[in-house]
Amino acid sequence: MSSNKIALVLVIALTVIAAGLLAFFIMRGKTYTITVPPPPGYSEAPSDMIEEARKSLEGEAKGISLDKVFIDASETNFVFVMHQNVPFTDAPSGEDPDEMERYFYDNKDEWTEAFASGILEAGPDFAPELEKYEVIRMASGDAALHMTTSLGIQQYSFTVDTLWIIKENSAFAIVVEGLDPKGDEVVEFMRENVTFK
Repeated sequence: MSSNKIALVLVIALTVIAAGLLAFFIMRGKTYTITVPPPPGYSEAPSDMIEEARKSLEGEAKGISLDKVFIDASETNFVFVMHQNVPFTDAPSGEDPDEMERYFYDNKDEWTEAFASGILEAGPDFAPELEKYEVIRMASGDAALHMTTSLGIQQYSFTVDTLWIIKENSAFAIVVEGLDPKGDEVVEFMRENVTFK
């Protein structure tokens, strides 16, 4: 199987996993929309790839919207932007970034276990390993959970960086994944450039 085909299969699997985790945790008022420019070195993905990812989400994650898909020139690195608008159960509204930060740290075990379980359900050979779990402040003032997870399958090694942002009745996931997605650089770009309205 070519690296591009493996990357595409992994992309779809991880998109479904991320959407599932979004649905698991995000069960209040106002909803938000997100504006995400393409990171340096990335451009909008071809429409057929976006449609394939959307179809995968339809069957697995009701209520999750895939807003954007960016791809780099190698076609092995991707950025997915998803959101869901639903009433929350126990998560704070996100209005107070300090409260949101405490929530993410207080629920670290739940977030990491749910993400790892979803990955293992999609493919027991993925061998997820959490490398980073931190809360960062977006330029917008919001607290965002940043998780970095490494995965190995066959001779390939993948890295997944995920940003989780909760704003009142809306939850957002920005997933950066691939063979060499330069996740820290993309996350920093997102931190500085993502806006909400």
